[in-house]
Amino acid sequence: MGRIRLSPKSLTIPFLCLLLIFSGCAITPGRRLRPPVVARSYYTRGMRKLEQRDLDGALVDFKKAHTADKNFAPAYVGMALVALEQGKCKTALRQIKEAKRKNKRCVEAYIAEGRILTRCRDRSDWLPGALKSYEMALKLAPQNDAAYFYQGETYKVACQFSKAAQAYKQAVEKQTLPDTGPKTGSRLSLAWDSLA
Repeated sequence: MGRIRLSPKSLTIPFLCLLLIFSGCAITPGRRLRPPVVARSYYTRGMRKLEQRDLDGALVDFKKAHTADKNFAPAYVGMALVALEQGKCKTALRQIKEAKRKNKRCVEAYIAEGRILTRCRDRSDWLPGALKSYEMALKLAPQNDAAYFYQGETYKVACQFSKAAQAYKQAVEKQTLPDTGPKTGSRLSLAWDSLA
C-alpha cells in the first residue's frame, strides 16, 4: 500500500476553499428585503386567500405580515377582515382601531371599518359611522374605487338605492382598468352590472 504524502503545497487549495466558505465570501443569498416590503407581500397574499375564502390561510399570512413589521397597519386590517368573516364584529373593530393607531392615514383601515359597521349593524349609528369611514378613506385617496364600491354596498343595505347607484357609478368611473369595463368577477363588475 502506498502512502499519501501531504505537503504544504497540496493543502493550499483545499484550505483556501474552506477559508472562503467559512469567511462568508462564498455565494451569498440576495440582499434581505426590508420589513415593510415583506409585510406588504404577506398582506397581499393574505388578501388573495381571503378572496378565495381561505380564512385560515389568510390569517396566517396576515400574522406573518404583522411579525415582519409590527407597525404595518394593513396587517391589522387583514386580521379584522378575517374576524369579520368569522362573525367576530368586536374583534374586527378592535383590530381596525389598532390599525388606525399604527397609521392614521391607512386607507384600507377606513374602508374595512365601513365594511365592518355595515355587516355587523350592531349599533344604532352604524350607517353614519360607516359613511364617515368611507368619507375619510376618500379624503385620503379620492381615486379609490374600493371606497366608492363599499359605500355603494352600505347604501344598498340601508335601502338607499339611488345613493347606492351613484356610489357604484363613481366606483366604475374611478377604476384603473381599461375602458372595456371591469374584469368579470371583480367587485367593480358587480357595480357595472348594477348600473346596466
